[in-house]
Amino acid sequence: MRITIVNNDTINHNWGVDVLSPAAFNVRTPTIRGVGNTTSVEFVAGIPGVKYYCNVGRHRQLGLEGNLVVNAIAPPPPDVSSRVKTFEDQVNTLLSLANQVRDLDGQVKSISSSVTNQVKGLDDQIKSLSSSVANQIKGVDDQVKSVSSSVRNLASASDPGGSESIAGFCFRSKRSTDGSIRHSCTIGHNRVGNSGNSG
Repeated sequence: MRITIVNNDTINHNWGVDVLSPAAFNVRTPTIRGVGNTTSVEFVAGIPGVKYYCNVGRHRQLGLEGNLVVNAIAPPPPDVSSRVKTFEDQVNTLLSLANQVRDLDGQVKSISSSVTNQVKGLDDQIKSLSSSVANQIKGVDDQVKSVSSSVRNLASASDPGGSESIAGFCFRSKRSTDGSIRHSCTIGHNRVGNSGNSG
């Protein structure tokens, strides 16, 4: 420590610590002569419980003394650089995880959009197939009606006198368990005589 002493008295003074004790550290300033003069002293205050005083004449006996209080030397502050480095590493790790989560979120959104588009495409295909099947069934039904009408016309034209004639024509369509459509045709016939009796 460094102490600067200012003489505010017309009498000469000095300042010392244990100047008469050879066992302790001896610190003493030169005599300060005249008002306003100063002097300084530097030393390591490593011993607690010592006194400082003026060693000129009987000044100490007249009360020019005091206690020099030396507190315990505080330990140096802990090295926080390693803790700061650890904290920075943790922050960087969290930032990296945040980026990974952001990337995963983008991938999930992309996959969700792709699946939505695929489902929509399949739905459109199903609607198209359903419409196509309905049109095919309608076409077959129209053909059945046309064939039935033609058979009746032929039957009527081939039996003007009451010989064997076709009296009934039935065309059936049935969907099997494997999804295919099976068609069957049943023709009923009667023999009609000239008298109108059925055979």
